[in-house]
Amino acid sequence: MRGRSFVGAAVAFGALAAGSAALAQVANYGFLRNTPISRFNEQDFKLYRAAVTQALAAPELGVPVTWRNDRSGSEGSVTAREGERAGCRVVVMENRHKALSARSEQQLCKVDGKWKATAG
Repeated sequence: MRGRSFVGAAVAFGALAAGSAALAQVANYGFLRNTPISRFNEQDFKLYRAAVTQALAAPELGVPVTWRNDRSGSEGSVTAREGERAGCRVVVMENRHKALSARSEQQLCKVDGKWKATAG
């Protein structure tokens, strides 16, 4: 099964980003301009990544994992559910930054012990 690494696909899909280098990359994606993720700071991304990791590792699917950064006004939730293929999960991500909000879904499959984004 081929797929992009989850962290790499995250910037493209508005899912995750890692550190300041990724924050700079996000600025280059015009389609993210007026989305919550375009306003996330480093701490927001850290909290967001932790929520995704926790949702994927949870023994019970369908339970939202929430995160919040009172200092930045960013918050969100991540819910993992059964994917379309064995070894896959669909991750539903809802993010907010002040008045901005967005919802996205991404199927991830575990390949060689790592979650990778797949098409469909």
